[in-house]
Amino acid sequence: MEKIMINIILPNFYYFLEINKDLVNMKKYHSEYFKTDNISFVAQEGNFPYLYWSGNFVNKNTLLYPGLNHFLHTNDFIPFTFDCSNPLLQLKDLDDPGNNACLKLGENGSNKILISSYTILLELKKKYPQYNFIGSEQYIITDPDLKGLPNLSRIKIFYKNTELLTKIPINKTEIVLNNACENCSFKDNCLIEYWTNNYYYSNVNNLIACKHTMPITLTWDTIESLNKKGYQYFSFNVNHIDLTDLTAIKYLYINLFIKDEYKDKADLFLRR
Repeated sequence: MEKIMINIILPNFYYFLEINKDLVNMKKYHSEYFKTDNISFVAQEGNFPYLYWSGNFVNKNTLLYPGLNHFLHTNDFIPFTFDCSNPLLQLKDLDDPGNNACLKLGENGSNKILISSYTILLELKKKYPQYNFIGSEQYIITDPDLKGLPNLSRIKIFYKNTELLTKIPINKTEIVLNNACENCSFKDNCLIEYWTNNYYYSNVNNLIACKHTMPITLTWDTIESLNKKGYQYFSFNVNHIDLTDLTAIKYLYINLFIKDEYKDKADLFLRR
């Protein structure tokens, strides 16, 4: 029986760009390190600071524009998925010059946009027809009848959400492997604070980098068992990690993807 590919979407390209690049290169040059040969790193998800679809922080006349241009065209070793999924977004926000500059530069037929709203999906689909779109974990709230499904490549679903997993076709599902906030009594307040700070370009540190230590359910066995059922796309959140701590993300990658006998060599390859 032919194996189904395990396609991994790597997190937060702004903070983890270099280690993500090293991981992709390690798979290219040392595939024997990995727990399976049918794993592929197919996208890097994230966004740039202050590009959260609100206000007029940046436009084409600022220094950020050439910086964006250089970044996007020198780091496209795997496609980008731009996170435009803040649930507070409204149609009036879509005139923001900074975000439009970023998406225009990245519109190449391979990159994707992560969204949380059916209304936003329809508007951005008209504006940027070359993009593919991913529905966030909040998307289903705005589109319970899944009218937008034909316009979506996939919808993110937490792997324990069995009700949604039976509702969304397997080929349209991106499995979210962990949810550090799953059982946390502070979850709703944390997310609302995070979305609000991003929306208003607050000077408050917008990184969730969990204030409350929670157990993380993120194992290779989970990936394998879901892959055997036909699921191909997997991502994970890193809310529990300090995004400036590359050691933490490195060991998450090593423990999740690398065979025990090659962990020391992988550590050397990813050493920063």
